[in-house]
Amino acid sequence: LTNSENGRDSSHVRLLSRDEIIVEEKIRQLSQEFSASYRQSEVDPEESKKWLNPYAIENIAIFASYLSVGFGLYFIQAPLQYYMVNDLNSSPAQQSVVMGLLQLPFALKLFCGFLSDSTPIYGKRRKPYFLIGWLIYVVCNIILAILVTPTIAELAVLIFFAGMGFIQADVCTDAMIVERSKKFESIATRGILQANGYIIRFFGSIVGAAFGAILYNQDSWGWGLPIWGIFLFNGFFPLFVITPFYYFLVETVVEEPLGVWVQLKLIWALVQRRAVWRPCAFIFIYNMCILTNPALNSFLVDGLGFSNFDIGLLVLSGTVFAYVAIVVYRKFLFEMSWHTLYIGSTAISALFNIFLLVLVLGVNERIGMGAIQYEILLAMGAFGVIQFIVGIQFLPACRMFIGMCPEGTEGASYAMLTTLSNIAGTLAYSLAGVCADAFQVTTDNLTNHDYSGMWRLTVLCGCVQFTGLLFLPLLPRQIKEQIEMQENDISSPFAGAVFIGVMGSCLLFIFIYTGITVSS
Repeated sequence: LTNSENGRDSSHVRLLSRDEIIVEEKIRQLSQEFSASYRQSEVDPEESKKWLNPYAIENIAIFASYLSVGFGLYFIQAPLQYYMVNDLNSSPAQQSVVMGLLQLPFALKLFCGFLSDSTPIYGKRRKPYFLIGWLIYVVCNIILAILVTPTIAELAVLIFFAGMGFIQADVCTDAMIVERSKKFESIATRGILQANGYIIRFFGSIVGAAFGAILYNQDSWGWGLPIWGIFLFNGFFPLFVITPFYYFLVETVVEEPLGVWVQLKLIWALVQRRAVWRPCAFIFIYNMCILTNPALNSFLVDGLGFSNFDIGLLVLSGTVFAYVAIVVYRKFLFEMSWHTLYIGSTAISALFNIFLLVLVLGVNERIGMGAIQYEILLAMGAFGVIQFIVGIQFLPACRMFIGMCPEGTEGASYAMLTTLSNIAGTLAYSLAGVCADAFQVTTDNLTNHDYSGMWRLTVLCGCVQFTGLLFLPLLPRQIKEQIEMQENDISSPFAGAVFIGVMGSCLLFIFIYTGITVSS
């Protein structure tokens, strides 16, 4: 290795050889890491109590970040949707793209994870990027406020970059949670810390949805914030919530970072394993089959005359239902079979989707329930239960992903695994937009109360979700079955190639479709 034959730089050769050795060692240890990640033989009770306490001074910034992410996503949602429909007169497809771009950064978490894992700043892998992410988010919201009345294109671009900012912060937050969980949680309690984080996040969603519904009502109430004020408020919220605790934030794992090449090789080894690609394939397909009706907001505003406050009530109900779902799963369903959970929740979601169909077909008017309060209740029931189902399915996937993360690549591996459902959700937004165009669900038709395409689109979105259950055998039934899969695992380069190919193709489709729709 030290020979400098043919004039080659010996130090360069030594560096490459060291990386190759690390890759081989990590790949050989991958099975043991999988198994060990669920078997923690020695957990110091005092250390665990400190690092697993959400209110410990070393942890508060992490959970303040979860609170801010939840607030930001839902505070802006109702004002943004109402502004696009009422002020910009945007089409359902354009609204779908903007809302998709709000979610798209979640599909790009892997790149943020690589950056955090492999490129420390002053020896820190999480804390500096955590700060940089939130600063980007704040700056983008301030720019939107300065624009006063941003166009659909300006919204799309700045919403995307703001999302990338808080996703960078969110990836660092998740990585610190995974590191704490793997080091201090036992197999019986694995995932509880993550559950606590998401309980706080969904509580932030409730607060954000409530403020979003109340503060953006100048047209209806004669007072409130203009859209630029909403963006300004949204930008300053994390500054006030996170800044007091940032100094005390502590990273639990301090080690020499792995290079990008080593991480790429580890990710490649990870996605080839049957214990990874099989459950991930189910998560992807199932979430891709959950088509959210992109014309819902236009139907409610232009067709039924909902105000921003009414839309805000829907968002608020969704966040409350999702928060209840997280708490219910944490308290009562933690040991339930994942198969049972998915089958039952899908059936309930389809049942309550009938509420929306009742509104579209006007059945409520024919039975004496045509008043606005009844329409709001029916819409809240449909939207709220859907969010309840999404929330109750979310934590089992997170528990499963934590156990798949090799040591040293927590940021990239956890981000990649959670990216699957995010890509599927964003792809579902795009596919639903295509379906809306195919059924001619346009703003003009909805304003003229032509719902012939709307009811067909509603039925399609409700039925497609059942197809995801056909792939349920790919998912383990519970943690114990997942451990057995990981212990007796085999690798398939073909499956790994399909995994990477599907992720890349979906991202490419989303970017192309988004660009075409926004430019039109």
